[in-house]
Amino acid sequence: KFIIHVFETCIADLKADGVLIVDEDLVPEIPAFKNVVKVPITRLAVDQLGNSIFANIVSLGVIVKKSKIVDLETLKKVVAKRVPPATIEKNMEAVMVGYNSID
Repeated sequence: KFIIHVFETCIADLKADGVLIVDEDLVPEIPAFKNVVKVPITRLAVDQLGNSIFANIVSLGVIVKKSKIVDLETLKKVVAKRVPPATIEKNMEAVMVGYNSID
C-alpha cells in the first residue's frame, strides 16, 4: 500500500515529456502515460541477485541507461564508493542487471 501511495503522490509531479519508470510487479495499475518504462525491478533483484535489497541499485542501472544522465562507468564508480566494501561486486552485478534490462 505504501508504494502505491508514494507512486500516486509523485505521478502528479511528472512533466508531460518526462519518463515514468515503474516496477511493474509493484504497481498493478500503470497509468496511461506517453513515456512509460516497465521493468520488474524487484523480481530481477531477487531472481538474479538473490535479494530484493539490490532493487534500488538495479533501478539505478535502468535510470542511467534510459536517461543517459551519466555514463555507465561513472555510475559504477559512484556506487562502488557508496556501498559497503564487501558488497561492491554484487552491487556491480545489480547495476548491470538494471542496465541490461531495457533496450
